[in-house]
Amino acid sequence: MFDNIKKIDFSSLNKEKEVLVIEPAVVDHCNLNCAYCDHLTPLATKGFYDVKQFEKDFKYLSKVLNLNEILSRYKIVFQIVGGEPFLHPQLMDFLYIIAENFDVKNISQLAIMTNCTMFKNRMDLSEKYREFNKKYGIGGFIHSHYKPFSVSDIKRDSENFTGHLDSFFTPEDHETFDKVNLDFNNNTFPKVCPCCALYMRDGKMCRCPIIGNAKFLLRKLNLPESLIGQDNFITLDENLKPKDILRINNSMSSFCKYCKQRDKGQKWRLSSFDVSEWLDKDYINYIKDNNI
Repeated sequence: MFDNIKKIDFSSLNKEKEVLVIEPAVVDHCNLNCAYCDHLTPLATKGFYDVKQFEKDFKYLSKVLNLNEILSRYKIVFQIVGGEPFLHPQLMDFLYIIAENFDVKNISQLAIMTNCTMFKNRMDLSEKYREFNKKYGIGGFIHSHYKPFSVSDIKRDSENFTGHLDSFFTPEDHETFDKVNLDFNNNTFPKVCPCCALYMRDGKMCRCPIIGNAKFLLRKLNLPESLIGQDNFITLDENLKPKDILRINNSMSSFCKYCKQRDKGQKWRLSSFDVSEWLDKDYINYIKDNNI
């Protein structure tokens, strides 16, 4: 899978088809700021996916996803991500837009990826969530549990929020992370790309959240955002075609050459907000040697 956060059990899905995971990123920031976060949230500024923009983007996307060229090959999974999605004041609107513009029979999973620390703070969304779940029979949570937080407290808060609805997906706990190692001097593509999700934000879609959020790291390094070439993105508009989705899902993008082998098993901790958490040691040395 792409990173430690996304270890989802797909065993219940039809194995005759591939799984196409699409991740609308509804916020850039997070309330925890874990070190090594693939979404680079500790470096991000506060930002929200505008609901009206998402509705426009999703209508273009859903027309393509509904075509046989996609449905005959893929099981469709939607994961609402961030940052921490519960920071978005209109979080539930994203689920309703998906369910109202795409046949729920073609959705294998629709989930909010959350660190589960904000249920008690967002009880204002509880009734709307319960109504959604009962109406569409889909919707749940991918729980990213981190060791310092009590499982019993999270379970209690989630049950209060959902009304004990059977809609809580729980992957393994996260005691370690695999550290991203970016090197902007590197020009060798990795032999294997661990990407597993298409990242969606503000009329664009790319191969992974690192590409989608690399701008925050580049700004900290005073590097031009043009390092993220436009070929890494597809535009969600009337010209969108199935081949565009297939291209970014099935082949590496030019940005992929900056990703070097990960450091596995890094102990979970909160971020120190240092760019080194996402940089390869060779590039860190390059920065120091050149006084960048």
